Amino acid sequence: AGTPYAARWSPNQRYLVTAGTTGNWQYWDRISKDEPLRPARTGRGHSAPVFGIAWQQAGQRLATADQGGKLFLWSASDGNLLYHAQLPAPAAYSVAYSPDGKELAVATSDRRLLLLAIPSFAQ
Repeated sequence: AGTPYAARWSPNQRYLVTAGTTGNWQYWDRISKDEPLRPARTGRGHSAPVFGIAWQQAGQRLATADQGGKLFLWSASDGNLLYHAQLPAPAAYSVAYSPDGKELAVATSDRRLLLLAIPSFAQ
C-alpha cells in the first residue's frame, strides 16, 4: 500500500481518494457516515510517488500529479485513464481544478505554478 501523501474527499463526501509512494491511487467508498470506508478500486499508471490529487467540482473526474512531473486525468466513475502528460517541470506537488473544470493549476518543484487547459474530451 505504501505511505499516503495525499487524500481528498469527493464533492459529495461519499468517496475518498488516497495516493502516495506506490504511484497508485486508491478509491474508497463510504455508503454512510456510520460505516467504515471500503476499497472500491485502484488506479495505476504513475511510475513515481503521487503527491497531488484533485476532484473536479462535478465529481466526475480526478486529476493526479506525481514526483516525476506527470499529470493524469481519470474518470471517477470507472477509473479509466482519460489523459496524461509530461509536465515541463521535474516534479508536481499539488493540483487543483478551476471552478468550471476546464483548467488545472499545478504547483511544481521548480517554484512555478502551471495553468493548463484540459482537452475537451477529458473535461
